[in-house]
Amino acid sequence: MEDNVLRGVALLDEKVPDWRERINPDRLSMVLCNSCILGQLFGNYFEGTRILGIYGSDYGFNVSDEDTSYPRLRQLWREQL
Repeated sequence: MEDNVLRGVALLDEKVPDWRERINPDRLSMVLCNSCILGQLFGNYFEGTRILGIYGSDYGFNVSDEDTSYPRLRQLWREQL
């Protein structure tokens, strides 16, 4: 999960350089599609994956089949902010 989040950070650093300033950490919820990282940047999770052309869990924007802990995912992203 950590490697996927770091991959997501690198992608956002490239595509949305000011992404950190645009995220409200108190509102961050990886369970809600409009309060997650992509939701806060693009309006909702699905729009973000479409615009970026990615599968969300590959970049730590969603849990994967192996890693299913939303609280852990939120913690990892908060550490990147």
